[in-house]
Amino acid sequence: MKYSSYIIITLLVFAGSCKNKDIAGPTPLPVGEPVDTQTVLLKDMIIRNLPSPYYHFEYDDSAFITTVNYQSSAGVYTLSYLNGRIIQIQNNTAVNKERLQYVYENGKVIKINYINEAGIIFKESIFSYNDSKQLIKVAWNIIETSSRIIPERTLQLEYYTDGNLSKLIDHRIEIPDKQAESFYIDTYENYDSNTNADDFSLLHKSGDHLILLPGIVLQKNNPCKETRTGDGINYAITYRYTYQNKLPVKKDGDMVFLNGDNIGMHNNYNISFSYY
Repeated sequence: MKYSSYIIITLLVFAGSCKNKDIAGPTPLPVGEPVDTQTVLLKDMIIRNLPSPYYHFEYDDSAFITTVNYQSSAGVYTLSYLNGRIIQIQNNTAVNKERLQYVYENGKVIKINYINEAGIIFKESIFSYNDSKQLIKVAWNIIETSSRIIPERTLQLEYYTDGNLSKLIDHRIEIPDKQAESFYIDTYENYDSNTNADDFSLLHKSGDHLILLPGIVLQKNNPCKETRTGDGINYAITYRYTYQNKLPVKKDGDMVFLNGDNIGMHNNYNISFSYY
């Protein structure tokens, strides 16, 4: 059970769409729309006992992310932009050349197409927002070559009045012979007043293509407690942070199992952060 606590780090996202090799390019965005530059220039995120660095970011002189290395080159992604917005994330590993194509409406990402090396859209993720422009739902669909769309997963997001994430409600839909149905809720509490550096990881599940939404803030501050309930292993985690200039440089977690054979047992882990 040593690695059970690390499942919280790589939560979420993606799914697919369409079938045609003739994919229309992204529509140019109006000049003056928000740009995807970064205010926090995270360099490395290192998780003890996992491939290191777990995330490594590189930027250009204007603070746009250019490259992301995931799990010590298990995934190597390059980002392309148009009018200051991400239009594509390309995986450049030897065994995976998939890419994500971003689709915008009214300045927001509304869909991401997952495109394989042959140029076929095989998955899609659909994004929904509330009137405050907060992300409230992500839906992933598998798109078969017959154009049949198969729902794969939904993620619903709830927030406190201060804008910090309160709950992630994750539902994996049964797909016969491929995926069993599952449902769980992650609840975040007791936020501090310092700057968050890792909320992007909530939308990246290990084994999936990296997804980044620079303009979307899920956690502007850092939660001191997280609780997992639902199917599978349930747990509660108490976090302790070490800061420099209000940015976390160390994140320690004390995890206690709430069910199963290890109920009541504790497990500790550590994450460290560095910046440019």
